[in-house]
Amino acid sequence: MAVSRMYYRGLGARGAPWHSPAASATSPFSTTAVRRIRTDIDSPTSTTPQDRRDEISVHIFTVSATLIGACLTVVGVLRAVHRLQPINTWAEEILAVDAIGLLVACATAYSALRTDEARRRRRVERAADAVFLVALGTMVVACALFAWELI
Repeated sequence: MAVSRMYYRGLGARGAPWHSPAASATSPFSTTAVRRIRTDIDSPTSTTPQDRRDEISVHIFTVSATLIGACLTVVGVLRAVHRLQPINTWAEEILAVDAIGLLVACATAYSALRTDEARRRRRVERAADAVFLVALGTMVVACALFAWELI
């Protein structure tokens, strides 16, 4: 509480004014830190088309890896539910196949990230994007099928 009051009064962590070296060395709100944060917010993170493509590959890689875990969790939950109450559904099998599709998308996106040649990277990234979109569509179908069978 005392530290926040000192910051509020315009004093640094040691009670020194903001413009003193003692305050700027310990303060999280020093002018260089604020300037650095403001520059990071104002400037775009990707300046070239290549950087944006790399970001897309990173997103495909991370999201597909996360969705693999989600698919396998749902498959496990459905197996537990089947033991308690038999439900006739294809959702479990569809999600298992979908997890394999997402695994292919994840591996392909990783391959795109590791490729140095720009032309090959674009081709591999398009393949990862296509496989990822098909896997997302398959997941939507599995969810719709499961919801329809529960009704």
